[in-house]
Amino acid sequence: MESVFFSRRRLVPISSFGHTLYHGAMNAELRTHPALGRPMVGHLWRRCRLFRDALVSLYAAVALFAVASLAGGTTQALGGDGHWITISLTGLGIVVILSGVVQLIRESRLLLDVFEAHIEELERR
Repeated sequence: MESVFFSRRRLVPISSFGHTLYHGAMNAELRTHPALGRPMVGHLWRRCRLFRDALVSLYAAVALFAVASLAGGTTQALGGDGHWITISLTGLGIVVILSGVVQLIRESRLLLDVFEAHIEELERR
């Protein structure tokens, strides 16, 4: 099952069944309560940006680890002492991973805010 979510000027297919249900419910909510649209879309954009930033951080960390491995192997093969290069790049990769983890924690907290708002709404009914 596939849903479509708008991204400024283009349509982005969402193939996950859970996301399909979520966005279907969101679209229905926007149709019945248009005033909720701006805060809901703004919240969703913040979550998307955090998730994107986390993925970029994790990809960058993998790239840093690969470069560190290549640099260490190359300096060893050439007989040089390049441990500082490998250690520096590995340390930087660890910092970037931690940055990605922080972004994922922030995104998870925003998701929790959505669940809390829905539960409060259900309790009021």
